[in-house]
Amino acid sequence: MSAGKTLHHAIPVPVMQEASNATPPATPARAARTLSMLSWNGWVDPPDNVPISTIPGSRVPLYCAGAQVVGQYPVNILLDGFAAALTVLSYQDDLNLGITVDRDNVPDVWDLADDFVAGLDEMATRLGISDEKRPAPRRGRRGGARG
Repeated sequence: MSAGKTLHHAIPVPVMQEASNATPPATPARAARTLSMLSWNGWVDPPDNVPISTIPGSRVPLYCAGAQVVGQYPVNILLDGFAAALTVLSYQDDLNLGITVDRDNVPDVWDLADDFVAGLDEMATRLGISDEKRPAPRRGRRGGARG
């Protein structure tokens, strides 16, 4: 993991952003499908069961059909053997967290989300960031499909 992080940090952020814009959407989907098929057949175990990713997004406003994009939110896909996937995606001055879970392993994802908010509050307190400078967390829709 340390070697992978060292290599990842050696790549400048603009290069990673351009690479994600240039990668055809089918490429990561095919790689995920291949890993999933190999793990279903018992040939390969996933390297971890809770992948955590940080993705640097645009620091400048983006537009779609003339309308300004107000937020970007990560969506994860769980492969067989994964309990959860966590992704932080930045856009301008915001950080947005996407949490996707297997409900058999993480029955109440909102408890996990609340724990993240509590952890960020604790970190802000330790760093001396006052309450008025802390942005209020925003939540997506509670509930949704249960499976």
